[in-house]
Amino acid sequence: MLTENDIKEALSRAYIQAICCMGGYNYSTDAKDYGFDFTIKGILQRPSGKCCPSGLSLDIQLKATTDYEIDATHIKYQLRNKNYNDLAQNMEGGTKRILVVLLLPANKQEWLAQDIRSLIIKKCAYWLCLEGMPLKVNEDSATTIQIPTQNMFSVDNLNRIMTQIQARGDLNGL
Repeated sequence: MLTENDIKEALSRAYIQAICCMGGYNYSTDAKDYGFDFTIKGILQRPSGKCCPSGLSLDIQLKATTDYEIDATHIKYQLRNKNYNDLAQNMEGGTKRILVVLLLPANKQEWLAQDIRSLIIKKCAYWLCLEGMPLKVNEDSATTIQIPTQNMFSVDNLNRIMTQIQARGDLNGL
């Protein structure tokens, strides 16, 4: 039987996969996890109709939690400083990196709902880019981060992120 954390991880992966598929993006995972769970990859369609990788990519660090605070404008979440530093590390032209946090209801029985018309993962995932933020000294502690509620991880926002990456733009402030 899966542990509660394994179930949270599996639901967060399913959420990302669904958003990628509906947005027309490919995704992959690395054989060894060094802090990033997914890479989202852009797809280019040639005039012939054939598709190939576009060369655009985005690394995703996934989290799923029932332990968060939310108000009208922000979600407060405790992120381990090791993970914070993985995201904040300036890669100087490398692959962009974001955190995606799936917020789950406190009651485990509400995480997934299914009937003949739908399959629903509750509640919602949000993203944050920490690139260029000062690194944390003590990687064994945690930092409370604030994710804007406008940063819902949706098909539309993923398209905006990938467009910004293509333009070699900054993801902070999107």
